[in-house]
Amino acid sequence: MSQRKCVYVMAVWGVSFIKKFLTIALPTLLAPDNLPLASELIRSRFLIVTTKPDINAIRQSSIFESLSKILPVSFVDFEPDKDRHLSLSKAHSIAIDSAIKNKEIAVFLAPDCIIANGGLYNVMQVMKGGKRAVMTTGLRVIEESFEPILETLPRDEKGILSIESRLITRLVMENLHPEIKRYIWGSQEFTKYPHLCLWKSPHDDGFLIRAFHLHPLIVDLGVVTIDSKEQALNALSSSTVDGNFIGYLIGNLDDIYIVDDSDFFSIYSLTPRADREDSVQYGYSDIKSLRLMAYSNTVNSLHRYFFTKAIRVHVKEIDHQWKELEEETGILANQILNCELQDFVDRWSIIEYQFTGRELLRITISRAIQRLGRILRGQFV
Repeated sequence: MSQRKCVYVMAVWGVSFIKKFLTIALPTLLAPDNLPLASELIRSRFLIVTTKPDINAIRQSSIFESLSKILPVSFVDFEPDKDRHLSLSKAHSIAIDSAIKNKEIAVFLAPDCIIANGGLYNVMQVMKGGKRAVMTTGLRVIEESFEPILETLPRDEKGILSIESRLITRLVMENLHPEIKRYIWGSQEFTKYPHLCLWKSPHDDGFLIRAFHLHPLIVDLGVVTIDSKEQALNALSSSTVDGNFIGYLIGNLDDIYIVDDSDFFSIYSLTPRADREDSVQYGYSDIKSLRLMAYSNTVNSLHRYFFTKAIRVHVKEIDHQWKELEEETGILANQILNCELQDFVDRWSIIEYQFTGRELLRITISRAIQRLGRILRGQFV
């Protein structure tokens, strides 16, 4: 590991996100047991993918000087598209291509996230132990109420913000984004598209999370074949790094580490209250709704494997009640994923879930013609 190299990647552009990066994300990244300590484990650099005007804004900030004293910082300018998600994939593709050429481990960071002190060092230790990827998830908090709270927390003379995991988790639980209720099991406002599912913790101090889509926080790009590189980059042309990207790079699931406890690594993102509220379809949380998501065209076999892993976000100690909750939800996850699709209605429901409009009409007509043909031939279905 000592001979390996690492690149910390930050894709950020626009006034709003540049501000969050400089006042929130970077100050927590520079906490003593995060980037300063983690960068001692392996020779590292920091790569910022942004626009030309934003490069100057970042360079002129005082906190940038603290970053540049810890490790070398370089910039790559790019032109974002209208779609933010595809722009993010475009920026990550640039960084990934650079990391592959340099045979580096890539750490994908976000400008609107808070990382508890010590978390970054912990996950880099995991990579030192031989893992090829670290996957994580995080809850969203209300930006308008959480930013003032962050401003009240003590910082050092350089503006660096060091927050312990249980403190930040407690504050997060008091300021959860309204979107969160869509994913809570038992909610009457459960989303029709549950890419994750939450169960309230036994002591009401957090959640047990099972998620189909996890963020690839760290990926070892030091050994990548030409074919896997092309497939991975092609995947980013139509999706973000939490899509099919990891599956094209890593074939051994034992090489993937899933962060399963907020004490070990805590990351949370700030989101405006009004964001992520449009075009939402609600229903009731049940096995069928999660099964439809599990076998939709946005979830692959690797994502279903992720869902089998229980992730604990908590403030108090883990006890037997937590263990019972993990057991209960694990049995439920098995029921959800054990879908043999023998029943025609279930198969048709999944098709309806994946296709809409003209495509669904085409499939409907095609099935009707096939069924009519079998009936005319004396076959009954």
